[in-house]
Amino acid sequence: MRIEDIYQKIIRSDNFSFDSRTISKGSIFFAIQGEQVDGNRFAEQALNNGARYAIIDNEKYHKDDKRLILVEDTIKTLNELARLHRSKLKIPIIGITGSNGKTTMKEMVSHLLCEKYHLFKTPKNLNSKLGLPLSLLMIKEKHELAVLEMGAGEKGDIARLTSLCQPSHGIITSIGEAHLETFGTQEAIITTKMELFDFLETHKGHLFINTADTHINAQHIKYTQAKKSFFPDPKYKQKKGNQLAFEIVNTETGESYETSLIGNHNFINIMGALCIAKNFGVDEKEALKRIQQFKPADGRMELWEEKKDERTVLWDCYNANKTSMCAGINSVHKNSENFKIAILGDMKELGSQSKKHHREVLACAQRVFDKIILIGNEFYSLKNEISNEKIEFYISLEKFKKENKLLPKKKSLIFVKSSFGTGLYSEREYFKKILLHKKD
Repeated sequence: MRIEDIYQKIIRSDNFSFDSRTISKGSIFFAIQGEQVDGNRFAEQALNNGARYAIIDNEKYHKDDKRLILVEDTIKTLNELARLHRSKLKIPIIGITGSNGKTTMKEMVSHLLCEKYHLFKTPKNLNSKLGLPLSLLMIKEKHELAVLEMGAGEKGDIARLTSLCQPSHGIITSIGEAHLETFGTQEAIITTKMELFDFLETHKGHLFINTADTHINAQHIKYTQAKKSFFPDPKYKQKKGNQLAFEIVNTETGESYETSLIGNHNFINIMGALCIAKNFGVDEKEALKRIQQFKPADGRMELWEEKKDERTVLWDCYNANKTSMCAGINSVHKNSENFKIAILGDMKELGSQSKKHHREVLACAQRVFDKIILIGNEFYSLKNEISNEKIEFYISLEKFKKENKLLPKKKSLIFVKSSFGTGLYSEREYFKKILLHKKD
């Protein structure tokens, strides 16, 4: 069957998925053959769950059912469908990438633009070479603007994703040391992240440039054909608020705006989002008022409070690397005089640099916290190097849950951060219970 014919069959759907368990009535199921599981096995289940069509690439699971579409390669077909759909879209697309802050930036930009535009934003974490094509297919005629997040796990990923989604505008939030295991070097990370700007330079798009990031600031001079906007705006400064969250002050007018965000990295994110909003015609004061209403996504610098005992938790367990860990630690250092506890889980995908980066994060934490709890193999490997009674090591989350006797005292600030793969994110309610002394 021709791609155009498949496209006409599937494009009216509002939901596209690889997971038969998430299928709703009218969805399109793409069967992906993975290393461990062949998604073709679940095509029939997806149809039973209400899928309009299931696209498969294993003839073994093909039956005499018009709802089954057999192709040579499901992933190739998915990309061809997404590319065809993108060619029919005549709207601005803002591409967002970076080592840290991608999702926060996506949510923030969407929050600032959604009253002026009927916009689409990347759902959940559909930002990869498999997820982004699904995101593209979900953009409909009613949408006036799209905000697409792009993640990179290896060299060349951003070039591939920009070629597919063809953004008209782009922002790189930051360049750190995430996914070193697959990238190999910091230089490879820089090259890959800058591929977003490379595409926009070739197509004379619009770059939003974070001059506070040394890697990005050093690169932008080579772009001469694209339009450029720069942030942070020097007239705005960060000011400590009444709680942990900061305020934004306009030094020219003296006006101050409260936020629900914590840390210098989030101040930079706000500056980037304001820069984009201004370019798309949103009044600056209105944008700042909307920033006051913005709440971070689940798992990203969430603020939990137990006001009676003045106990506060900063929960940030969706992702972690050395840059984001130290940024979070520094936020705590600047914002609280209470007894400080850190619960840090392993950082994943750091390859040969893993031990070095865990050692550096621990050194950073030791300068700030009164008590440090470390969870996971990588941190545990440092146990013989450290002799400090304020530090506890647990080889796994299970070991921590079984053996810890943590009873945070009154007036405590507890910072919890790890990579998703360490498992802390999935134990959100458990940690809320033990850290805030919540009863069942």
